[in-house]
Amino acid sequence: MRKLFYAMCTLLVGGAILSVGCEQSPEEGQTGLSVKVEVEQTDLSSISFTISSTDATEVRWLVTEASEGMCDAEKVLESGQLSQVNADYVVKANNLESDTTYLIAVAARNGESVAIDYEIVSTKSKYHNEVALDFSFVRRLLDEEYADSDFALFFTDVEPEYELTLVFTAEGSEMLPEGEYSTEGGVNANIDAKRSFLSFTNGDEPIYFDKIEAWVRTSDPGYEDYYHIDVELYAGDVHYTLLIRDFVGNMPFCDISNMVIGFPVIRESEDGKRATIIFHTEDEKVTFVAETYLRNPEKEYLMPGQYTVKGGDGGFVAGDIDANNSWFIANGYFGMLASGTMNISINNDCDYVFVVDIVDELGREIKFEYSGYIPMMNFDRRFALQGITLTEPESGRYLFEFSGPYSLSFEVYADNLVDGVYYILDADEAQGAYIDKSSLSFSSATEGDIAIKGGKMSIVELDDDYVELSFELLAEEDYLIWRGVYIGEIGNLKYE
Repeated sequence: MRKLFYAMCTLLVGGAILSVGCEQSPEEGQTGLSVKVEVEQTDLSSISFTISSTDATEVRWLVTEASEGMCDAEKVLESGQLSQVNADYVVKANNLESDTTYLIAVAARNGESVAIDYEIVSTKSKYHNEVALDFSFVRRLLDEEYADSDFALFFTDVEPEYELTLVFTAEGSEMLPEGEYSTEGGVNANIDAKRSFLSFTNGDEPIYFDKIEAWVRTSDPGYEDYYHIDVELYAGDVHYTLLIRDFVGNMPFCDISNMVIGFPVIRESEDGKRATIIFHTEDEKVTFVAETYLRNPEKEYLMPGQYTVKGGDGGFVAGDIDANNSWFIANGYFGMLASGTMNISINNDCDYVFVVDIVDELGREIKFEYSGYIPMMNFDRRFALQGITLTEPESGRYLFEFSGPYSLSFEVYADNLVDGVYYILDADEAQGAYIDKSSLSFSSATEGDIAIKGGKMSIVELDDDYVELSFELLAEEDYLIWRGVYIGEIGNLKYE
């Protein structure tokens, strides 16, 4: 494919040059020197084509690999094979390579005039089956079987149907050098055909290859173990292809004892009783996946508590991590979770805190902490307030009563109501104007009474008696934050 690309570029440039100074075939109905080639048939090793010409005294043809570039009329007439003139002449070029692109050039002469025509065509491939191999990750095998100069890359999946081993040989290094590799030799190294094979997890016999070609390059100097690897493998009449754009495990080895974790992704299951928690390291070299049974499926956020890895065939309950669907991938090695805990809490800033202490089936200790915001885990709830009544039962005490889909009432203790923030507090906590926590009542027509443990009200005068009251109420029994706004006139609200 690469050769064809370069050949096509060369031909396009050459065609542009040759179109100047060469006599072209005349239009239909006109007379004059002309020549034309039409491809009739191709197979693995031959191409059949028809040459037709008019007003020619000599016609010759030439078939060359397209990668060699263009042929001008003089070269064809000098070294090409003779054709009949001024008649249809069928030619079959034999002994060609399969799956190869060829240039057919035919030229005609009459005195000082010459004409030329071209066709580009490929012989058929002897590989009747094209198979694209797909793998989730790749790692370098490190054991006594392989020398320092061996780069044994192992391609596999989470639940593999087949696995591929390719053994590159290169100078001893932590990294696989960039370049072109082949079982037939290459610029930088070779691929060992005897130790490279495709194996099947169902017990079928492994496949060894007649020929392997690979192109290797790294992308960013800051991520030397992120590779672009293109591989073509040939076995019998099957052509396998493989594309890898990923980190290669064990090259170099990633230290999981000092992982820098990014924020998790939370995916809830359809029944709302489970959630899959996915952590990646910031360099995306390590992945941790835990499928949890939620402690409270009714809540729209991940409930705090301890979650424990459990195995078995079922019977999972709230607080369990399903070992059958949870795993850890690092350095190109996949391991199901085996034991341990994941503690989840929520701090005063409503950020999640994860403390993970788990062991996988390979015996690796997975320990990390994460604290921060989680997308889609939102504690905010909005409520609407429609009507308001404000009374002053006694000096320094103001009773607010709101109506609508949500009912809210409370007492404010203050010398005067002015712009500012009023916190919900117990009387013994107050050091100035405040909302009496014991007097606060909050309820919904659909959810009933909602206990509030704290929060605040902000008053902003917009225009004379026209004010904005905004509320932030912290729920007592969960982590929800209820936010509401009332904007309107309050006739007996006075400012000083």
